[in-house]
Amino acid sequence: MSASIETPVLADVSPLVEIATREHAGLDAALRRAWRALQQSADLAPVAGHCEQLEREAERARQRLGKAALLVDGVLDRAGYDLARDQAQADLDAITAELARLPDVAPPLPPLERILAGLGGWRGALDASDVRIQRDVLAVLVERIVPETV
Repeated sequence: MSASIETPVLADVSPLVEIATREHAGLDAALRRAWRALQQSADLAPVAGHCEQLEREAERARQRLGKAALLVDGVLDRAGYDLARDQAQADLDAITAELARLPDVAPPLPPLERILAGLGGWRGALDASDVRIQRDVLAVLVERIVPETV
């Protein structure tokens, strides 16, 4: 399809996509199930959860380092400070090393509603897509196109 044909086809099909997703409960439910499946990818969910836990532990270790420095004034002696600092630093180093060993995990997908709101709905998502994606969507939605001379 050429751009001169795609533009009017998109103009005609885009409102239909919006209507279909708004008024066809089965289609909307299927799209939301597919999005949830992407959000809860079975392969990456445990790794992502473990990464989040390690990030929280790293933050606690950083806070312990900061608190140890503050407590040295009158509460901890130098030996106590050195011990607290060394332990917090060892914890932080271990967490950093474990995080480096884990595979890179993409951040979790945001809620579908937020994505659609940012794009201006399904119609906006279609309009914002690159031509290849638009063609894939049109191939599913449009049986045939009959160009008319304007």
